[in-house]
Order: sequence, then structure tokens, then C-alpha cells
Amino acid sequence: RQVRRTVRRVHGVGAALALSVFLAVNIRTQLSLFVPRAISAELEAARALLDPIQASLIPAHVTLCREDELEGLALSLLRSRLAAPETAITLRFGHPQPFQEHGVLLPCVAGEPDFAALRQRVLGTKNIRRQAPHITLAHPRNPKSPHNHPANLAGLPGNLVITFSIVSRIQQEGAAPWQLLEEFPLAHDPPVQAAPDAHALAKTPVSGGETLPVTHQFSRR
Repeated sequence: RQVRRTVRRVHGVGAALALSVFLAVNIRTQLSLFVPRAISAELEAARALLDPIQASLIPAHVTLCREDELEGLALSLLRSRLAAPETAITLRFGHPQPFQEHGVLLPCVAGEPDFAALRQRVLGTKNIRRQAPHITLAHPRNPKSPHNHPANLAGLPGNLVITFSIVSRIQQEGAAPWQLLEEFPLAHDPPVQAAPDAHALAKTPVSGGETLPVTHQFSRR
């Protein structure tokens, strides 16, 4: 009823615009480097304690490109840039650090030049902002977990070396869990579509011109 009353007060094109803005769902698309499952157990255990909300939305990862950077970048161009010969990147992370009140992250202490070079390749320019790679363990926008204290960080290594060999294109609608749209191996293989089963690892090759649906929702075991 409130929507109808609001729209009646606006005329012509303004009415349609008001309704579309009122009903709009914020959709974010990013590129991320996910921590390989084979070595993510300790990180995921810590994230589940420090910030169970964030842990339920997305697995441990390093954000490669944010939504504002990908805005206007054609999917076909993105695919061609990531299909070019590339090598995996290795990053080393230091001890957990607090940020913005109760946020906690693992800072990258080595490997940032390779990370920056990959960002430049994806975005097609060197004129980009610096983005310090990190792994978020607790996000300050979520309520502070009662388990968010230093004792639960004691088991994490202070010199964590991770090789990332896949770039993932992901999407979030509103506050829903992030969904995996597409993966790009940092090698000569073609990009692959996410498996429909959230727990499956098999992938299906994707042709260069397809627009992929949202097919895979991250879930916590």
C-alpha cells in the first residue's frame, strides 16, 4: 500500500523510476582468489569463531577486483584477458591484525607486485588504485562475535604462504551468500562454469561468448 501511495504522488516517467528504485536489489560482482580447500581448514575454523556471519557468506579469499572496478568492463573482454597465458601467484601473509574496531585480517607481507600485475592485466591499465591484498577473518560491518578475541587466533601460522591458481568471478544479491559464476585458471586452460552442486568439484568448459547464470552458492559444512 505504501508503494502504491508513493507512486501515485509521482507522475509519468518519475513513477516508474521511483518504483524501480524502491524495489531494486543491490547486486555486486567481484573477482576473488579463494584459498585452496586443501589448506583452508585452519582459516575457516578461525573465521567461524571470529565472524560466523561472514564465514557463512563466503569462504576465505583475497579480493582481486571490486565491483566498481568491473563496472562497464565487458564480460567477453574480461574473459579474453584472463584466458591469456598467465601464471599462478604466490602471496605470503603475516600475523593477524585488527582493523576498524573489531575487524581482523591477515595482511600480505610478500608477493604484492605479482598481485598488482594481475589486477592491471584484468583491468587493462596501470592507472588503477593500490589494493593491498589480505584475507579477512572478521568483518567490522558485522556484529562482534563473543568469540572474537586474540585467544582464537593463537593457532594461526604467522607465515602463511598460499599459491592462488584460479580467479573466480562471484556475485552477491543484497545480503545473500555470494555465488560462484565462473572460474578462470591462471594457466592455458579455458574458463570453466561452476558446478550446480555446491559440494562438487567437477567443472564444465564454457564457450567464450556465453553469459553464465548464477549456478553455485557457497555453503558452509
